[in-house]
Amino acid sequence: AVVSTQSGYYGRGVMKDQELLAKVKSKIGDGQHVMISYQWDSQEIAKDIYRRLEDVGIKLWMDVSGDMVGNMNDAMSEAVENSALIICFLSKKYEDSMNCRKELEFALDIKKREVVTIKVEKDYRFDHWLGLIIGNRKYIEITELEKVPEKMDELFYEMASVLLKEVVAAPAPPPPIYVACFMK
Repeated sequence: AVVSTQSGYYGRGVMKDQELLAKVKSKIGDGQHVMISYQWDSQEIAKDIYRRLEDVGIKLWMDVSGDMVGNMNDAMSEAVENSALIICFLSKKYEDSMNCRKELEFALDIKKREVVTIKVEKDYRFDHWLGLIIGNRKYIEITELEKVPEKMDELFYEMASVLLKEVVAAPAPPPPIYVACFMK
């Protein structure tokens, strides 16, 4: 897998780019959403990201937000079918979860959905079936809840790149300002 090493300008409110936000929203069709796929131990980070994306008007689906209705398998398959994009929060427990595995395999193999991946466990290496599926996909590393704010713009640009099927790069940071100080 390829880890994103972008830094610097992310986390400075770039996600407020209204033109790009409008393009991303337009790629999420009527009746569609961005699905949050996670294992319960990653719920705090997943819910924080859900809230931040919801705050900018992106339509989302997450089981604990009241979207899981009726039979769990039916609800999950319907959520995948109606997704324009799936954000997966990857960890060893995600890999060990049969429900997470069914959900991701269904999304990628059967429904051919777009996926953005977030690694939420510091020293975790993608092994077994998850390593096979994830392969060399780029992932964003967010292993602590406190890191979510500074990673949101990076996540948003990755979502935009996947949905718009073009590389969307963050604007370059402003040039440094040098201040000279003369002392007598």
